[in-house]
Amino acid sequence: MSKPSFRIDHGVRAIADDATVELLVERQVPIGVCPTSNINLKVFPSIAEHPIDRLVRAGVRVSINTDDPSLMGTNLPLEYARVASAFSWDKSAIRDVARTSIEASFASESVKAGLLARLATWQESPGL
Repeated sequence: MSKPSFRIDHGVRAIADDATVELLVERQVPIGVCPTSNINLKVFPSIAEHPIDRLVRAGVRVSINTDDPSLMGTNLPLEYARVASAFSWDKSAIRDVARTSIEASFASESVKAGLLARLATWQESPGL
C-alpha cells in the first residue's frame, strides 16, 4: 500500500481506541505529535505519560512537531531530545520518526529527497 498524501495532526487521542490505532497502522496514516504542547495544555500530565512511545510501538507512523515553538518554549531538537530521553529511544528510533516526519510533510518531493538523503548520513548529536 502506498503512503497516504495526508496526515492527521494532534492525533494523540487515537491511543484511547484500539480500532483507531489498528486503522492508522493498516492504512499507514501518519499523525503529527507535539509532546511539549500536549503537556503544557494538560492533554497529558507529563512526558512519561505521553502516548507517543505506545503509538510508535503499535506501528503508528508518528512525526514529532513543535506546535507553536515560541509559545510552548520548545524547538524541534528539544522535542526529539525530550522524547528520546523519556522513552530511551535509540538512534534508530529517532531516525524512524524523523523519516516519517519528512515523508509526511507537505514539502516538495525534491526537498523530501534531499532531507531523506541527509537523514541517511545523520550522526547522533550529544543531546540525543
